[in-house]
This record gives sequence, structure tokens and C-alpha cells, in this order.
Amino acid sequence: MRVPTISTYATATYRLGTLTEDLKDANEVMSTQKVINSLADDPIGMTQVLDLNENIKHLEQIETNVEMGRTWLSGIESSLDSVSDLILEVKTSVQYLSNASINKDDRKDAIENVNNMIDQILLLGNTRVNGNYIFSGTSTDVAPFEFHSDETPQRVSYEGDDTAFKIRSDKSAEIPVGRVGSEVFWQDEVAINSTNNTIYFMEDPGHGPDYEKMVTAVIPEGQYNRESLQTAIRNELNRASAEDGYGVTYEVKYNEDTKLFSIMEDGSYDGYMATEFLWDTEASITEDAYVDQISAGGTIILDEINTIVHDTDAINTGDEPQEFKLTWAWDEASSQNYWALENGDGVALPASIGAPDPVTGEQVFTYENNGGTIPSKIVGTNDGFDIYFDGNDFADLSITFDSSVQEDDYVKFTVNPEIVTNLSDTSLGHEIGFVDENVISAPHLSDNPVTYDFSPAPVGSGPLLIIDTAPGINNKLDFQEVIGEGDERVVYTLTASVKAKNYNSNEELAKEVEKAMESESLARGNRIDYSVSWDAEMEKFSIKENGTTLQEFNLLWQSGDNAPASEGGTGESIGSILGFDAEDDLKSPMTGNRPAEWGIFNTLIDLKTYLASDDVDGIQRTIGRLDTSYDHTTSVMADTGMKYNRLEMRKTITSEMGLNLTERRSSIEDADIVEAIMNLQSIQSAYEAALGSTSKIMNVSLMDYM
Repeated sequence: MRVPTISTYATATYRLGTLTEDLKDANEVMSTQKVINSLADDPIGMTQVLDLNENIKHLEQIETNVEMGRTWLSGIESSLDSVSDLILEVKTSVQYLSNASINKDDRKDAIENVNNMIDQILLLGNTRVNGNYIFSGTSTDVAPFEFHSDETPQRVSYEGDDTAFKIRSDKSAEIPVGRVGSEVFWQDEVAINSTNNTIYFMEDPGHGPDYEKMVTAVIPEGQYNRESLQTAIRNELNRASAEDGYGVTYEVKYNEDTKLFSIMEDGSYDGYMATEFLWDTEASITEDAYVDQISAGGTIILDEINTIVHDTDAINTGDEPQEFKLTWAWDEASSQNYWALENGDGVALPASIGAPDPVTGEQVFTYENNGGTIPSKIVGTNDGFDIYFDGNDFADLSITFDSSVQEDDYVKFTVNPEIVTNLSDTSLGHEIGFVDENVISAPHLSDNPVTYDFSPAPVGSGPLLIIDTAPGINNKLDFQEVIGEGDERVVYTLTASVKAKNYNSNEELAKEVEKAMESESLARGNRIDYSVSWDAEMEKFSIKENGTTLQEFNLLWQSGDNAPASEGGTGESIGSILGFDAEDDLKSPMTGNRPAEWGIFNTLIDLKTYLASDDVDGIQRTIGRLDTSYDHTTSVMADTGMKYNRLEMRKTITSEMGLNLTERRSSIEDADIVEAIMNLQSIQSAYEAALGSTSKIMNVSLMDYM
């Protein structure tokens, strides 16, 4: 039976359409050389390819980042290599300039060379890679270093930020390739050695030159950061004071924000103590003229000789020690005993022998110059004598005997001249910001002696010092407690009311003032411990904090509410009773006059000062500083090299990973060309055959419908 023509036609066209679509797909595979050209080709494979494309694109970005990082690190390493060469060049020059044979003019001529070095290092510090500053942290559009040459002293400031520029080296990893310039050109550690390890200071309880004690603290050599140096300074100051001074306890602090060190007495010393720190590079220690090598002959017993020097300047008679011998001798011409003087080159004959004073029995002897050092006169008896060296009316040296001397007894002694020792400039002050000027740290002290007579009057009335209750009250003490620094600084203005009563002693008054101040501080919640003491020898009061809580402690004699009426106050202040003038007394820790910074720029700027002033000690100190800067620079270079090597490894790993992913993607989506050609040929042959067959089948005539 005959198949309907319409059915045959539909079947033929459907099959031809399928073959046509297959032929199109085969041609697309040949043209793209990929077996997956749409999601319909292979949904699972297409998903894998898309994931692989994303990973490959990420790796390509990582490769770009790594290459940029390598460029930055190469720029940093090159810059620092040049900096290290310049440091070595400066060090060689400094070693030459520190030689004693080099004159002042040669050192001054070297300043220009140092200026050039600073300019070169500034240029290297402001290096850019692809238009970006590599030492500015993340502020890559800001030049990191600025030279303030018009300031005194000159300085270099860092203008970048504190975060290193980073690149992404993985999906979740970053690596710093830029640098924070303040960490590269400044160090956190300082080398302490024999050129910069001493602190000279003098402790003075206020009782005159004879009570002043010169003390030297020596910091052990080594590398210190600011925290460990702070501890070492405190320990050595306290050790030196305990051994050679008055046993004062000092506290040392460092402020991270201001970069300033501060030193203060902790208030525990009982009484007044002023400490002068000799930061001046031209400081010296003066040992006053003194008498020693005392001996005696005849009936004089050595232990019964009493010697008192009244004026050390007057007995300072020359550059060499002078020996003196005084003998209680008989003078035939005047028929009386006198003190025969031998000094210098021999015997000094008396120019005159005065008659004994009818009351004291003292005689005056004057002498003519015999080539030695001659006192202008000697006044004395067989119980002792006073020697006058400078011709005024005051004795300069007194020697007395517990027992009267006999004829031909003698005493010998040596007067040693004043010795001034210029201190070597090995001060630690250069490293901690105390430069060029001495600083005195002392508690608040009465401006004037307080001379109240506390003894009862003959009739038995009470003491003379009275703090009135009314009218004319005078028991108020205005003061300030300042706690904290910077944004945390808080100022408390307080008024203590000293108990109004009659006082029997200055010690009693001091105790009540102390109690009143502590009570007021407690009421404000600060709980500051105060020490108010009376010094009978100075006849003055001292007021201080017993501790180190306060950043400032001020006595408001002038600006307080109870200042004198002439200053606009109530006039009820206790200041005049305590011996204080009507001027505010301000007290804060002794603080450095410049930041404690350790870096190559600071070293070179200081070096210019040393060269200009012909300061050999400073020039020698520079050598150690340059060594520290060189070590720090090479350390940063080594770290940079390690980062570069890490990026090299990352580059290799990323490249290999990219290759593996590309190969995997290729295995999924790339066509086998030979197989694709054969498939195309096969489909083409089938298509041609089907087309021919269909043509024959569809070749119908009118007879087919009859």
C-alpha cells in the first residue's frame, strides 16, 4: 500500500533539519576549536569552564600585583643600597675628622659635604616607582620627607602615614611592598657606649657649697629601646645618688606622643633637695681649694688641730699646691713670741709684729714677699691663728689648738689650688633630648627667710606667730593639680584652708599646711600626697608632691582667688607667712628640650653642629650613631630582599597554577581537531546522502495521484 506523500515529506525535512543542525555544530567546533560553545553543549562542562576562567583571571591579577610588588621592592632595595653606601662614606669622613690633628677650619669645610649627604638621602627617601612614593606608607601621592632647613635646630619631618602599602598576593593574603619612612630612616633603638653614657648632676640641699655633691651616673653599654633606656636611667640615677649623693630617688618617664623624656624626684626625700643636671656640653666640675697634709712638731698633738677654711676662693693662690710651716718662735727684737712663717722658697721674715691685744692677747703679723705665696697677715696667739690671704677684713683660714702650743712648736699644711675639670662630652642628654643647657629640678621653696620668734615673751604670753580667723584672715593656699597630658590633661584649681590657730613652731605650721592641702586634694578625688617641710638652716619652707602623679603642681600666690588685694585677690593668702613672694610658683617634671629621635637625619644634622663648634667629642659620638643607622638600613634591606624572594616564589607558584588551570580548562572545552574533522566529514557525507535520497523520494508526478 502507498505511504501518503505528505507524511514522507515531513519525515524527510525533519531528518534533513537534524543533519543541518549537526553540520552547523560541527562547523562551529571547527571554527572555534572548542567543543563547548554554549550551555546546551555541556551544562556541567560549561560550569567547570566558567569557574576555571574566574580562577585564571584571579591568578592573572595576582601575577600583575606580584610584578608591581617586585618593582616596588627593587626600588626600595636600590634606594637603601645607595643610602648605606652614603652612610659608609660619611663614617669614613667622620673618622678622619675626629683625628686630633685635624684643625677647626678643616672641620668647618666638611659641613658642606654633610649638607650634600643630607640632600642625597632626602632624594633617595623621596624615591618614586611608577609615580608613587615608596616610603610614604599608603599615602603614595605625598612626598614622605621634608627638610626644615630654616628652623633652629634644623630637622627632617616625615609626612607619610604609618601603614605600609600592600599588594594582594592571594585571595586572603597581603604582603607589604611599600615602606613607612619613619621606620626606615629612624630607629627604635640606640647604641649606648663610652661616648654617650654619662649623666652628671649635682644634689644641693640648700645649705651652701660645702653641702653640694657632684654625682655621675653611668649607663651600662648596650642596645636600648626607649622603654629599657628609661628603666636604665632611673636605676643608674638612683644607684649613683645612693652611693655618692644624698640617696634621692628619681623617676624617669617617656611620652610616646611628644617623644620627650622627663626626669623628676619622686618626692620621697625628706626635706628640700635641688638637683642640677649638667646637660651643657661645656660643663665642668670645680673642686674648691682645700687644706690637707697637716702635720705638727713639738708638743702639738695632731688630733688636737682644728682647721676651718672660710673662703676657698681666697686660699686659691696659684696653680700648684703651696706648703706652709708656722712655728711659734721667739723674736729677740720685740721680746715676744710670734708665728714664724715658712712658705714657697723659704723663710718669710715678718715685716711687723704687732703688740698683743690687751683683751684677747692676739697679735698681728705681716710678711714680706720671699718669692713664695705670702698671706697679707696672720692674727693669732699660742692657741691658734687666722690667716688672711686677700687683704680684706675677713679671715680666710683658721687653725686652732685644743691645748696652747709651746715655743718652737710648729704646724705644717698644704693649700691645694682649685681644680676645674672640664667634663668630656659623653652626656646621655644627646640621645634623650636634653641638649645644651643645664636644668635644675627643685621643690617649691620660700623666696625669703622666715624669722618668726616662737619663744614666749618674758611675761609668759604665747607664741608670736598667729594665723588670724577674723578679720584679715591669712590662712588660704591656692594651688593647682594638673594630671595627665595632651587630650587627657585635667587642671584642678583648689584652695586649702590651714587651721587658724596659734603655732608654736614652723614644724607645726608645716604639718598643718600639708594636712590642709591633702584634705583639699582628697575632697576633689585626687588623693595627692604632699610633703611640706621646714628647713631651720635655710629658714625656709619647701612644698612638694610626695610621688609622681602630678604633671604640674603650681602654687597660685598671684593668680589665685586669695592673692594680695593689689593683684585682685582677697588678700587672705598664707604665702607671705610662709616666705613666698606674690608670684605664682610653677612646677613640672624636667622635660627634654627636643624629641628623643634616633635616625640618620638627626645624626647628620647634629654632625653639622659638632663640626661648626669643633666638638671632637660630638664627632666621635657620631661614629657610633652611623654604625647604628647602617645596621638598621642593612636590616631593612635584608627584610626587603626576603620579601622579594617570597614574591619570586609566589610568581612561580602562580604561573604553575595558571598553567595547570589552563590545561584543565583546555581538556574540558578544547576540541580534538582530527576528531572534529572526521566528525565534520562524517556529518557532511550523511547530509549529502540524505539530501540526495530525499530528492529522489520527493521527485513525484501527477500520475502518483491517479
